[in-house]
Amino acid sequence: MQRSKRAIKWGNVMNELVKGFNQVYFILSEILKDKVIF
Repeated sequence: MQRSKRAIKWGNVMNELVKGFNQVYFILSEILKDKVIF
């Protein structure tokens, strides 16, 4: 029981990290788009 709870908690942490990373990546790509034409 404890183990699955911890796994779920880790899953949530990883989800938050991925969401945050995606947000940062999106913002960076928007900034780069203004400066650099791909």
